[in-house]
Amino acid sequence: MLEVLWRSDPAVLTISQWGVLSAYSIKGGTFQAYQRHLKREGLIEVRGREVTITSAGLALFPATPEPMNRAEVLEMWRASLVLGERKTLDVLVDAPEGLSREELGEQSGYSMDGGTGQAYLRKLKRNDLAVETDGLIRLSEELR
Repeated sequence: MLEVLWRSDPAVLTISQWGVLSAYSIKGGTFQAYQRHLKREGLIEVRGREVTITSAGLALFPATPEPMNRAEVLEMWRASLVLGERKTLDVLVDAPEGLSREELGEQSGYSMDGGTGQAYLRKLKRNDLAVETDGLIRLSEELR
């Protein structure tokens, strides 16, 4: 879990993002136990819904990571998402101007009006990968 924060540094992750990228449910006991331990050891700092690695946490790694470029960040997320979530993300990557729910559904193959497609979109939005404004869904500013 700490390695995810190290690799993402200097970016700030939400706790939800950290959980997805670490492959743990943030509501689960394992995630909670690890988070408490890392915080108690002074290796992470949690502020509201955001988490960062501290200088003490960074000191555990051999070198400071090079900042990830857009393609690396997108690949990191793709590796942490299930197929339908990846497919939905990829459609948004190819549509920088944004898409309506109907267009996103048509292009991804998942209806955004309910069920699975809506669950995929919720996860992307919850993890600040996608935003929905003025009737259009697009990648978050950080990924554009």
